[in-house]
Amino acid sequence: MDLLLQQFIPEARDLLESSSRALVALEADPTDDAAINGLFRSVHTLKGTAGIFDIPAFTKLVHAAEDVLNLVREHQIVLEPELVDQLLAGMDLLSHWVDWLGNNGALPSDAARTGAVHIATYRSRLTADAGAEATRRAAEAPTTPDAVPAWVAEFDEVDRLAAASVLASLGEEARLVAVEYRPDPQCFYAGEDPLYAIRQIPSLLAFSWTHREDWEELRAADLFTCRVVLRVLADASRKSVEELFRYVSEQVTICDVAIEDLARLSGPDDRDDASREAVRDWLELAADGDWLGLSEAVGPACDQAGLVGSGARWLSTLLEAPVPPSAAIQAVVRALNGFEAQARVPAALGAAKGASAGASSLADDLIAVQHRILAIAPGTEAWRNRLPSVVETLARVVFATTGNDGREALASALGAALAGGGPEPILSVLARIAAPEPSAPDAGKSTADARDATAVKADGEKLLKVEQSRVDAIMDLVGELVVAKNALPYLSRRAENEFGCRDLAREIKHQYSALDRITQSMQDAIMQIRMMPVGSLFGRYPRLVRDISRKLGKDIELVIEGEETEADKNVVEALSDPLLHIMRNSLDHGIEEAEDRVAAGKRRTAVIRIRAFQEGDRVCIEVTDDGRGIDPARITEKALAKGLIDAARAASMSPEDAVQLVFLAGFSTRDEASDLSGRGVGMDVVRTTVEQMGGDVQLASTSGVGTRILLRLPLSMAVTRVMMVEVAGTLIGIPMETVAETVRVPAASIRRFKQAEMFLLRDALVPLVRMRTRLALSADAEPRESEAVLVCRLHGAPVGLVVDDFNVGIEVVLKPMSGLLAGLPGYAGTAVLGNGEVLLVLNIKELL
Repeated sequence: MDLLLQQFIPEARDLLESSSRALVALEADPTDDAAINGLFRSVHTLKGTAGIFDIPAFTKLVHAAEDVLNLVREHQIVLEPELVDQLLAGMDLLSHWVDWLGNNGALPSDAARTGAVHIATYRSRLTADAGAEATRRAAEAPTTPDAVPAWVAEFDEVDRLAAASVLASLGEEARLVAVEYRPDPQCFYAGEDPLYAIRQIPSLLAFSWTHREDWEELRAADLFTCRVVLRVLADASRKSVEELFRYVSEQVTICDVAIEDLARLSGPDDRDDASREAVRDWLELAADGDWLGLSEAVGPACDQAGLVGSGARWLSTLLEAPVPPSAAIQAVVRALNGFEAQARVPAALGAAKGASAGASSLADDLIAVQHRILAIAPGTEAWRNRLPSVVETLARVVFATTGNDGREALASALGAALAGGGPEPILSVLARIAAPEPSAPDAGKSTADARDATAVKADGEKLLKVEQSRVDAIMDLVGELVVAKNALPYLSRRAENEFGCRDLAREIKHQYSALDRITQSMQDAIMQIRMMPVGSLFGRYPRLVRDISRKLGKDIELVIEGEETEADKNVVEALSDPLLHIMRNSLDHGIEEAEDRVAAGKRRTAVIRIRAFQEGDRVCIEVTDDGRGIDPARITEKALAKGLIDAARAASMSPEDAVQLVFLAGFSTRDEASDLSGRGVGMDVVRTTVEQMGGDVQLASTSGVGTRILLRLPLSMAVTRVMMVEVAGTLIGIPMETVAETVRVPAASIRRFKQAEMFLLRDALVPLVRMRTRLALSADAEPRESEAVLVCRLHGAPVGLVVDDFNVGIEVVLKPMSGLLAGLPGYAGTAVLGNGEVLLVLNIKELL
């Protein structure tokens, strides 16, 4: 299989699983915008990644689902349960295709046909619901235009002049679009090309780029991370741009640009008395609407490099329009007449803290009016009389938009203006105080931010994806190291007993202790690599509960706790089927109909709770429900009817024992099988699977109250700790998880009843099983004064194994039986000891 395809398959599985979980969660809270955006990003990433491969049916189906989710994200479609069902059905089909792709390297032959059914369903949503919703939202949408960003004026003047020329030729109501595209930093990995996308905008007029705020140094930069911001001006419709970027709309800002937004003067201040006089002439011609005269007047100044030349070029460009835009022309002339202050003040006011777009526009208008008043017959008596009201108005505007109280500064400027006979002092002070003062940084906040940033860097560890086979190979080597380490105690005994080298034996023991410590650390480190949270397993059950509860017409709430609890990857994966059987039984058998629950005084909505926790060296999964529970009498009756027990056993069983009959193979309380239950293979499979992993299952239930099932499994199945015992001269291993304690029982304390033997341990009778007899080995030649008894737990009850003698506990790498011995019951497998001998490890639950 192609290497890229191998990487795509697990990634696609993860994306589809997370998308399904998000859909189920959103059904409960369809207004969660963050979850909707996360779901959309997952599907969008899947579409981009799938586009690399030749799987058109897959890509088309994901694309159609993405279109629907885009409308959901824009609140044009409501995520109702019916739509969730349709999207989940599509996710299921995509998951099936991913599995097929992994096994066969291609999609099924009928993929295009089966995918077309779902695509048609999604497309019908796009044309029906979206149209009505879009119409309604359009009618309710505010008509206030978006504020034009400051970067529009940062385009080169040549580009802005060309764009203004286009706008002028289209009429005063015409608008261009300004587009800012901030691609996702990981967009390259999704198969996106931001530069290609921005070039698809029709009728580009200007282009620029800049870097993000978090631009890195070149040496430390990741070349595969996109850190640029792309900006363009275009003579295109807003709708066409939105359609082009509909899949990344959260990364794009679009606004309309009028001709006055482009007309920003540039160049050094080259004003002199002659240019001032020329600008006043231009102002009079513009006020009279004498466009021909104004065009002739500005022509000679277009070649100048300074501020006046920039204004002349703008006027010349605007005057070339078939119908010159009067408002824009007068705005340029007023800007020239007011000089630098006129160009700077509106921008400063617009960027002021707390100033809305409407307030900024009003401030611009008020200041422009005051400029016109200041420019009318300066130095005359009427002009002097108007100055106090102009200054008062300007002070109020500045305070309202920037928070700066400039009354004193303006009052001083007023005195200077009255003395000098010109508006320059007022304009100069206005340019200085109109910009908001930079606020002092909050020391506490800055410190907290710095601390958070440090924490992010500290916690932001990089992940390295490694094939499981490689980790398993390292684990096997550690297992071999354990076997080799276990040879040292044998070597130590030989050095002392056979060769009489006590000092050498002591040194070997010392080296064994050091090697044992290192081996244990290596084993723990490898185990941590293999550990994974059980939440990865629990994530699929909300969908299961949702689908089955809707099918059965029951109201059921699923509560998940302890998702962060970790266990070996093999253990977590092996738990999948047992938990699936338990959940299906709880949903079908355990939970009553809503009416029955209400009649019994319970909440209408039932609760199924899954809880994971760690208990010593074992991981525990507890599943409880508040359903009808298990009726012991009914269970006994069904088992008797199916011939699974006889009448004598049925009559002697306690209610607790009767409940355990559900684990018998072939047992079912249903008379007819359904797609959920009734085949008699559910709980039997649960117990068998869990016990094969070295775990156990506990079941407790109270009729009318609920049921509790507890699965206890080892954290890892890689290395097994066993207790070695001697039976008829042979060493035999017994897994430590089944061993409760070791005792030596006097022969006189052993009681016999018919064919059974037992002894009393702390006021409890413990049945005895002689291992020589059970394993068909030779019997003892002579009676013993006391018996070595290994007390084990079997289904929660104690049982004593009579052995010849106890040996040591040891860690071994357990290998399953193979060949003709593979089906031999009673044996968990074999292990190689340090002296090279093969140790048989028993499966006590099967043996007894």
